[in-house]
Amino acid sequence: MTEPATQSMCGYCFDTLMHNFSPSVSITPPDFPIEEYPLFVTWHKNGHLRGCIGTFSSMRIDEGLREYSLISALQDSRFRPVVANEIPELSVDISLLHSFEKASKWNDWQIGKHGIRVKYTHEGQTFGATYLPNVMPEQGWNQEQAVTSCLRKGRFYGKFDDTVKNNVEVTRYQSSIAKMSYQEYLEWKKGKS
Repeated sequence: MTEPATQSMCGYCFDTLMHNFSPSVSITPPDFPIEEYPLFVTWHKNGHLRGCIGTFSSMRIDEGLREYSLISALQDSRFRPVVANEIPELSVDISLLHSFEKASKWNDWQIGKHGIRVKYTHEGQTFGATYLPNVMPEQGWNQEQAVTSCLRKGRFYGKFDDTVKNNVEVTRYQSSIAKMSYQEYLEWKKGKS
């Protein structure tokens, strides 16, 4: 990985969200290298998940942040869309994903280091989902709990037995993360003007 996630990337996401609600808010031109990465944008409101969506396809960082800052805030089907008056209560996390590797078995990854992308095919139907590296420590999950939860997130509700363990595909990956609260955003924006 050549480019770690930065505060400027977080500020860019806040600018994009603010501009969506108020076009008079200018979007600060990116001052980070325009490289390509798979990425996720996560919004929290008062410390609680408010939206998280991203892509495993590599895309230009500026385009990806612009696109997914809005999609995760406004289109995450688990939540109602963010509204303008919530913005002061938000914080944003940027995750640039890297070091993708196929795990040799369902538990061939480390909590706190790896994110997991899980795929399982049962009776002709494929189930899959992902958790970013920070999710497992935040939830206090062990590997079995994490993989089971990931399968449930992907809508597989069967038992996590030996058949599933022997046939589930797990891809592990790492991420570079940057975080910014709204108050930090205001300071960052002041420094850019």
